[in-house]
Amino acid sequence: TGVAEIAVMLPAANRGGLAIIAFNPAPDAERDLGALQDLFAVSQRSKATAGAVWKPYAIRTGALAAALAFVVFLALPMPLKISATAVSAPAFALSATLPFEAYLREVHVSVGDQVQEGDLLATFAAPQLEERRNDIVLQMRIEELTAQTALGQQDYASFVLSEQKMAAQEQRLAQVEARLDALELRASGDGQIISTIAKNIVGSFVPLGTDVALIQPAASFDIEMDIARIDAPLLAKDQTGEVYFRGIANETYPVRVLHKASVVTDAQTTDERLVVRGRIMTPDAARLTVGLSGFVKISVDTRPRFQVWSRYVAEYLKEKAWIYLDLRF
Repeated sequence: TGVAEIAVMLPAANRGGLAIIAFNPAPDAERDLGALQDLFAVSQRSKATAGAVWKPYAIRTGALAAALAFVVFLALPMPLKISATAVSAPAFALSATLPFEAYLREVHVSVGDQVQEGDLLATFAAPQLEERRNDIVLQMRIEELTAQTALGQQDYASFVLSEQKMAAQEQRLAQVEARLDALELRASGDGQIISTIAKNIVGSFVPLGTDVALIQPAASFDIEMDIARIDAPLLAKDQTGEVYFRGIANETYPVRVLHKASVVTDAQTTDERLVVRGRIMTPDAARLTVGLSGFVKISVDTRPRFQVWSRYVAEYLKEKAWIYLDLRF
């Protein structure tokens, strides 16, 4: 092969280094090759020393850069949104209300029925009115006989008096008949029945002003939002957001706030809650019905991310500082 001699120089045992193989080396090549190995070893030690010196600085610099990036991330603005539970309600409704107390005789409609103006919703009974009408009819009959007797006796004064009494009784009868006609409660407009008085209370006494039925003229809806007291000051008219309803998957509806929060008192428990009403801003709300529950998010403004995330904790600490330390900030 043309190779008469091969010289192999290996690094010291248990130490890394440069291995050299020389073919047909010169007589003094061993010295030069050893010097080359020493030079390589020195360069490797210099690199290791430089790496050991700069490595801590690189770690600290990277940690500082990561911390600064996190601070910048927390300072970046993000939308502040108020979350709350919500219940769907009709945007507009016609109330069929009993004008006076009576006894329920029959309910003729159910929730979901479509009605037109003038359709019969429910009928009631008022025994006192019926007795009054019978009494008036009887009095009119008596006055009519009295007038005929007075006319036969040519007692014109008594005849005129009886005629006057009959005219007064006719007016009273007309008023009673009008109230009796109102016992047949009819729809005041076209729409869908969204609530009715309970059908299982037929024969029960119904007080004055009781809502017998609610009619929704069109498929337009509002929502009633239960707002936390910490969130109430942030909500204002015309703010927007979106609402999600349970049972309607993969669909949200745009919402616009109609007014600021107001206090509503439960008539039975006397508990108070803050309520905000919003309008669902979509022309196609056919899938919605009254009484659906869900969640709403209202966009309030834009604030630094750390302020949005820590808002509730900050408010809690401010409250405790004011209560226990009399500090205000």
